[in-house]
Amino acid sequence: MSSLAKGLGLTVTMLFATPCLARGETLVEPSSEQEFERTPNIEGKPFLCLGAGVRKKVFFQIYAIDFCVEAQAGRAEIAKYLQSPDGRRHAGKKAEALARSLREDEAFFAHVVSMPVEKSADVVFVRDVTSQQLRDAFAWVLLQALGEEARARIDAFVAMIDRDMKEGDRMTLRTKPSGEVMLDLGVPHQVRDERLAYSLWQAYLGPESIIPDLKASIAEGTAVHATR
Repeated sequence: MSSLAKGLGLTVTMLFATPCLARGETLVEPSSEQEFERTPNIEGKPFLCLGAGVRKKVFFQIYAIDFCVEAQAGRAEIAKYLQSPDGRRHAGKKAEALARSLREDEAFFAHVVSMPVEKSADVVFVRDVTSQQLRDAFAWVLLQALGEEARARIDAFVAMIDRDMKEGDRMTLRTKPSGEVMLDLGVPHQVRDERLAYSLWQAYLGPESIIPDLKASIAEGTAVHATR
């Protein structure tokens, strides 16, 4: 077996062997100091949160956000990427070296966005935001991705943002492989739109990410789990 295959095999084996962290272990977004549960249970399913970041506008922080995937399926999909031709560039790398390598790998983030697993984000507001400000922000991001022809679908989604958010309030975004998009601001709402679901995560994890430090944190979180 080549040294490349050995290094890759070690990384993938460790990823599959990673035990769930103890329930209650926290993931801290350093800029806002907001804490998130590392291994939440959502509707009876264990999830793994890979990273966290903070949305900023000019000099102000607006919200902290984590990014989580269904634990078992998510680990399998990440292992699949590390075995792929694109993922082999990371073979043999561990800890910070692996994190640095993943941070620069847009193919990795494209895989995370498109992998067919449930994904979830817990959003914690660190300042007051009106419902109109939120609707405008999401509509702008989605219009960049989907175009004016999708405005009716985008309007249907942002209409679910039906209340102002105060400092400390939480909002949950979740998508399923079937294209369901769930938004919960205290009352759950749901639409089914596969392109919308993809575009939501692309806004956070794509090349033009609105929260670059979330991507860096996901790379670090993936490296931690891949080398345990």
